[in-house]
Formats: sequence, C-alpha cells, structure tokens
Amino acid sequence: MGLVDRLYHTTQDPAVGGKIGVHAFMAAMGELERGEVTRAQIVTAFNLSAEDETELDALISAGQAMPAAERFKFSQALHDVLLLGEAGYHYTTKAELRTRFGI
Repeated sequence: MGLVDRLYHTTQDPAVGGKIGVHAFMAAMGELERGEVTRAQIVTAFNLSAEDETELDALISAGQAMPAAERFKFSQALHDVLLLGEAGYHYTTKAELRTRFGI
C-alpha cells in the first residue's frame, strides 16, 4: 500500500491507515510550499507509513525541482489528477500517476 492508495482509498486495511482526503492532503502540501508546516508535521498529521513517506517525498521532489512559476501549475495538476483518481475516472493506478508526473 502507500500514500496514493490512501488518497484513492483502495484499501480497507486498518493497518495501512485511514483514507486521506485529497483536499486535506493538497492543503497540507500548499502549506508546506508556503513554509507554514514541515514535512514531519504532514507525516504526523496523516500518520504516514514509511512507504507513504516514500511517495510523499517523490511528490515533494517533483514540485521542488521546478521553477517557482511552474510549481503552482504542478500543484493544480496534482490536485486535479488526485481528484480524478479518487473518483475512479482516470489516473486510477500508481503507474498512471507516476507517468503523468514523471516520477
């Protein structure tokens, strides 16, 4: 399992942790970008596992690798893709999400 599974809620296994709302996750990512929360606070708030953290780090790195002007577009695209995946319309697998963002 992992972060994407928890965002998409593809597992019912309580050992993995509960569903993470896409809007709440993206709000936390926005606050991280603005320097209002730390990565550690996000990990604690969402009770992320080591695997979740690996996926979180990949998303953070993808955004940070971009010029500041492109980060907003990345954030908006990530939000859109996660919402589509959560609803089961498109980008429903980790592979599709990774391909979409080159991670």
